[in-house]
Parts: sequence; structure tokens; C-alpha cells
Amino acid sequence: MLELAGLERRLAGMELSATLDLEALAELQRDLLRLKTDALDRFAAGELGGQSALSDLLLPLNAARDHVAGLMLHVRDNLEERAESEGKSVEALWDAAIDKAGTGGGSP
Repeated sequence: MLELAGLERRLAGMELSATLDLEALAELQRDLLRLKTDALDRFAAGELGGQSALSDLLLPLNAARDHVAGLMLHVRDNLEERAESEGKSVEALWDAAIDKAGTGGGSP
């Protein structure tokens, strides 16, 4: 749960920034998926107790994951609008945003 709280703090920081960094959102999504997988593995190994303990862990994880997915869709919507106004494909702008974020340049 402490690791989830750290990820939620990262998410809040991203939301408060001037632009949403696509690669940072994707990284956060991967981290949330890893936490969910870890929780399911621990549950399967009998380390978490009953079904209610698993639900208590998965509920906030799934909510955070859904929130990140919503932010990624927001970035995609912005890219679609930009692509239309610039006469480019969304895929080209998406790839450029990922490349730019991967080199530390931020997102569009």
C-alpha cells in the first residue's frame, strides 16, 4: 500500500504539471500493473489472507490504473486535435510524443 501511495503522489505531480508526459504516464501504468501482478502472486501463494484482503488491495490499484488510462486518453484526444489541425496522422504524433518523452523532452 505504501508503494501505491508513492505512485499516487507521482500521478498527482503529473496532473499538476503544465503538460502530461506520455512516457511518464506509460511508466506509471506499467508500475501499477506490476503492483497488481505482485498482489495476485502473493494472494495465490497464500500470503495475503482471504478474498477481502485481496479486494482491499486491488480496489485502489484498479482505480489508479483507470485514472492513468483516462489521462492517457486525454493526451490521445489532444494529439488527435493537433493532428487534425496540422494535417498529420495521430500515429505519427503519438510516436513522436513517445520518442520525445523517451529522450527527456516532455510531451506535446
